[in-house]
Amino acid sequence: MQTIHSQTVINYIGSFQQKFTFMPATTIEHSPQIDERKDRRTGRSAIILAAMGAFLDGYDLLIIGVVLLTLIPEWHLSLASTGALTASAFLGMIIGGAVFGVIADKIGRRFVFFIDMIIFIAGAIACGVAQNIEQLIIFRFFIGMAIGMDSPTSTSIIAEFSGNKNRGRNTTLMQI
Repeated sequence: MQTIHSQTVINYIGSFQQKFTFMPATTIEHSPQIDERKDRRTGRSAIILAAMGAFLDGYDLLIIGVVLLTLIPEWHLSLASTGALTASAFLGMIIGGAVFGVIADKIGRRFVFFIDMIIFIAGAIACGVAQNIEQLIIFRFFIGMAIGMDSPTSTSIIAEFSGNKNRGRNTTLMQI
């Protein structure tokens, strides 16, 4: 029987933590004048765009219920295809949030937010011209990926461009 020494376990745990520990966020001290200027000028448009993205995400997830009232009788959808259509956006959200959250940390939130909006708009147009349920499920999956990308990036953008005084209020309003 093999014995495991406590030092071996400690070394293994330490190497595991080094591999999977993310770098802690650093804080930068700003003067109140810089924060106010950032919140008023350049930040206002970024905050509005990020909040509008979050609004569109919520709208899209809710509107599918209304669309289903028309699609079910029109396309003769089964319960399985209705469920797949509804679930496809949520599956895309899981993948989009997990994959692009990490990518946003590496290449930047603003760029990922820009890509997110392009995917969302293209997916919405594609959903409008979908010819069958299979196409619609695929396009809804891509919209879900865009929503998953948007959730962490828009909140981060709002927090980044808000001044110290308004950061909590702005991020809370975005979540409502």
